[in-house]
Amino acid sequence: MTLWAGFVAAFFIVYLMNSWMPIMMTDVGFSLTAAATMGLLLQAGGTVGNLGIGWLMDGFGLHRTVGAAMACAAVLLIVIALVPQQVLVLGALVFVLGMFTNTVGTGFPILSAAFYPTSIRATGTSWATGIARFGAISGAAVGTVLVAMGLNYRQVFVSLLVPAAVCIAALVVKARYASEDALPTAQELARAS
Repeated sequence: MTLWAGFVAAFFIVYLMNSWMPIMMTDVGFSLTAAATMGLLLQAGGTVGNLGIGWLMDGFGLHRTVGAAMACAAVLLIVIALVPQQVLVLGALVFVLGMFTNTVGTGFPILSAAFYPTSIRATGTSWATGIARFGAISGAAVGTVLVAMGLNYRQVFVSLLVPAAVCIAALVVKARYASEDALPTAQELARAS
């Protein structure tokens, strides 16, 4: 259950930002080009972050890596809400935020594969990924409500601290009951496939 809760919360954040970042940025006066660039930077950061997630999980443990990435994302949500509205500053921060949020989204399937026994690994991971789509759908839907309420990007980013906290709490609880030593590394999972 904690695996699913963390997965849903992570996808909620990723899909709300993916869906609404350009709109929120044009609402505060950024040009359409600058707003679209923010969305691009979020995805580019995610690509860079995803390149190292397996290596980090092997080196520091599955739960610790994903939890630390979400904690860093939470800090960046606060920083983005506080910094001045300058395209270059926000662009750099959004790029780094994408590195962490998308890495968490990529890390959860690895956690799922490590959690479920080999006999049900594919089914368990598929179920976890399917349940996570509820977070994706609700993230985009809640974004609609927040934007319709007139919240600016600062307020929306601060509100994303709630699902970030849910994700971190789920990871802490799950890690408490799972021995990192008993879980296979990303390399062991790749060899077993």
